[in-house]
Amino acid sequence: MAGQKIRIPNTLHAKTGVEPTSSSSGEQNRKRRSIFDMSDGSVPVLTPESPLINLLSKMTTNQRRGIQKIQLNISLGYSTNQVFDDADDIYRWLSPGERLISGAQWPAEAHRKKWFRVDLPASFVFQFAQSVADAESMNHLVGVADF
Repeated sequence: MAGQKIRIPNTLHAKTGVEPTSSSSGEQNRKRRSIFDMSDGSVPVLTPESPLINLLSKMTTNQRRGIQKIQLNISLGYSTNQVFDDADDIYRWLSPGERLISGAQWPAEAHRKKWFRVDLPASFVFQFAQSVADAESMNHLVGVADF
């Protein structure tokens, strides 16, 4: 093993299996890769993404902890009615890591609505929480569905 190079696979998005640098407008000739077409033998890596994950990632840990007793539901892009102690618990459940091997599905991915492409303003998300500390400082945040 000494002296052997370790190859880190390119990130593929969970929804489409397409590399994040691929775009329909810029690089028309670039072949899109599917997570099922890995001819070089490398393991595909997924990036957990959703409008809610994008919104929560814009908040600090303390801001997420200030959002108490929040219910995850279909209006936020997930098919569960689970209640979490705070938004930081949801964030850790939704995205257990920045990059995941595609064969190892995390619990939240089974509940994520893949068709859900709605921008989520913080003020909308706050209505599913019992209490929100310092909501005014976070009202400008929006979880964008740009994946």
